[in-house]
Amino acid sequence: MNQSHQQAPRSLSVAQFLDFLESRPDEEKWELIDGSAIMMAPPIIGHQRIARNLERALNDRLEQAKPEWIAEIEVGIELAGVSHFRPEPDVMVIDAAINPRQRYADRFHLVAEILSDSDRLSIVEAKLAYYQAHACNQAILLIHQDRMHVTVIARRENGWVELQLTAPGDMLDIDGIGPVCSLARLYRGAFSNPNSAVESSKSDLG
Repeated sequence: MNQSHQQAPRSLSVAQFLDFLESRPDEEKWELIDGSAIMMAPPIIGHQRIARNLERALNDRLEQAKPEWIAEIEVGIELAGVSHFRPEPDVMVIDAAINPRQRYADRFHLVAEILSDSDRLSIVEAKLAYYQAHACNQAILLIHQDRMHVTVIARRENGWVELQLTAPGDMLDIDGIGPVCSLARLYRGAFSNPNSAVESSKSDLG
């Protein structure tokens, strides 16, 4: 996610936000979160490696288990009837049959956000509420970029449940998709010292 502290005026609609983007340089990345345009800081290489590892693993699994879905990196979301959100998750599972000329998805089945320690909790919580409100969404992944720690938030018949994964051998297993990859594969190449990242995750859990 890598949030920046730069913001545009509040209470923007999606249409106003898109007009605002036209005035910004192409290299800037902005998301509309609850009416506020938030500029995202450029991601570090480790962040990008995690995103690519996840996208590749998801597509390998989806090709066999659910070919009508596909994983994509950094696609914007615009949901009908929601006028003050246009987030751009790091990785998202969408319908494979989507028009490839579209700039956004209007439905999704899984979203993943790669978090840094500087991300503001209020923005993370706002995005979570938005993702959970979408009826087609089955799972949310919160992936820490600086340590081996993934929170899987999965939809169940009686609500949403959370599962914490922190060990290299822990398997990312998503309802409706199946086993995607181990954390070792997800974080491959993301740390200069993988052992220290694992130890950091253990200490976080007490």
